[in-house]
Amino acid sequence: MNVPSNGPQTPATFADWLSALLPLRRHLDIAHHIRGRLRLRLALGGLKAVSPEIVARLQQQMESVPAIRSVRANLAALSVVIEYDPDRIPADWWQALLRASDDEARRLLARLDA
Repeated sequence: MNVPSNGPQTPATFADWLSALLPLRRHLDIAHHIRGRLRLRLALGGLKAVSPEIVARLQQQMESVPAIRSVRANLAALSVVIEYDPDRIPADWWQALLRASDDEARRLLARLDA
């Protein structure tokens, strides 16, 4: 099941990003990455941390960030495709975000909020 986007949203705040992403990021791995496009895969152990509501909220918040071009979540495949502006988000930022401590993740997310 694909989670539909509701179109442009009010810009997400740092706190919005953080509250939606922190519980999930430890369960995410990069399945595929080319400049400007990333596919994340959710590990089976992360199923307890995800619901359609959480995915939809995170998708809406991500799409409100100017550096994020689109987000497509597919819960059946346990994946999400993110298209982003590679001039604003360096390729290594994603791996750093997924593996960072909570404090470092806050700092990484704050860079996008600036």
